[in-house]
Amino acid sequence: MFTPTKGMQIEAERALKWKDEGRRGGTRIGLVRARQILRGDPMSLDIVKRMYSYFSRHEVDKKAEGFEPDEKGYPSAGRVAWGLWGGDAGFVWSKNIVENEKTKGYKMELQKRQSELIKRNGYEENTEHEYNEQQVSQQPSDIYTFIVSTPEVDRYGTIIVPSGIDYTSYLNNPIVLAQHESDDWPIGKCLGFAMNGENLEATLQLHRITDEACEVADLVAAGYVKAVSVGIIPLEYEEKTIDGKKVTIYTKSELVEFSIVSIPANREALIKKSIQSKLKSIFKSLNKVNRMLTPEQSQAITDNFLPVLKEAMVTYLRDELGIPEDEAINAAELTTEIAGETLINALNGNMPEVAPVTPETPVQAPAQEQPQQPEQTTTTASFEAPESRVGKKIGASTQAQITQGLTMIQDGYKTINKAIAMDTARSIDIKPLKRLTTDELLNLI
Repeated sequence: MFTPTKGMQIEAERALKWKDEGRRGGTRIGLVRARQILRGDPMSLDIVKRMYSYFSRHEVDKKAEGFEPDEKGYPSAGRVAWGLWGGDAGFVWSKNIVENEKTKGYKMELQKRQSELIKRNGYEENTEHEYNEQQVSQQPSDIYTFIVSTPEVDRYGTIIVPSGIDYTSYLNNPIVLAQHESDDWPIGKCLGFAMNGENLEATLQLHRITDEACEVADLVAAGYVKAVSVGIIPLEYEEKTIDGKKVTIYTKSELVEFSIVSIPANREALIKKSIQSKLKSIFKSLNKVNRMLTPEQSQAITDNFLPVLKEAMVTYLRDELGIPEDEAINAAELTTEIAGETLINALNGNMPEVAPVTPETPVQAPAQEQPQQPEQTTTTASFEAPESRVGKKIGASTQAQITQGLTMIQDGYKTINKAIAMDTARSIDIKPLKRLTTDELLNLI
């Protein structure tokens, strides 16, 4: 436990008198802290650290007008708040304690490392402290976007106008701190700023090089820490009465740093979605199947469109290719069924992957009568060969007609796509049936 100094008590007593006179400045926590200091209550290390964090964050308030006795508006709201926490004496007192505790911690850590090295076999000098970049585990989720500032009254009764924050110089050294601890190494860097409406947002990346940075990154990733806070130098300000209270509005300011904190001054300075979670949302939306056809439309395709397609195929196979009518009907029915399913799936935005099926090996005819087998291609379905057709040759004129028919089928798909796009303003890609080999066509016919 740590006891406040006499200088801190003098500052706290002065600030409490200012508050009794109705002066602005300070919060309920500041009033509690001032009474603790005035009574001489022993302070825990956690309280001392919070005091030091407060002073580090609000040291910029000393540059505002009204902080010094010879300036207009003395004591300013910032000066009153500063006194409630013990003033300059409290700042020096808390800083010394925090730094001494850090030194003790470093010594204990060094002793721990030395003990581990002694126990280790095959010790090599300096290897314990070498930095190995491959050991640093950077996670994609360590990139976050935060709302840095909004035009709302914060917990200190001030407004930092987002559009008036000048971060030009800050971007020359865009460090991100933890709890405004400027004496510690940064835990990350700012990747850039952007105005989103009236709010200023920043995207940052946390590193995992130091132990403290790893701890903060894990806390943010787990959702236990979600806030940031800015440190600024006021350049221009004005005072207004909002909801019956006087509010200091910093219309122009210079950004010095911003930190990930446990409790932000601005209630809305919170985290937004990480890059990783945004990507997950995008992929989820891309994988989602949105139905385009109503049940009535699907039924209309089955009842009206497919019969016309089937009739056209039967007419072509029978009249143009000379295929017996019963065989032409069977072939048209099979093709129409597959085409109808493909068409409806395409219009619904859901094209299933069809596993290829290797066609059955046809019965071989005598060697002298069997033509040389062309290279077989994979098809989407297999067909049983009629007994009367096995081993028969295809004439050159028939092959030409078959090629012409396949071309017409391909042109038919293009016509369907074009008609649908013109009628419904949809962009649809109907995948045609895979081209069959000559022998497969023979088996089908």
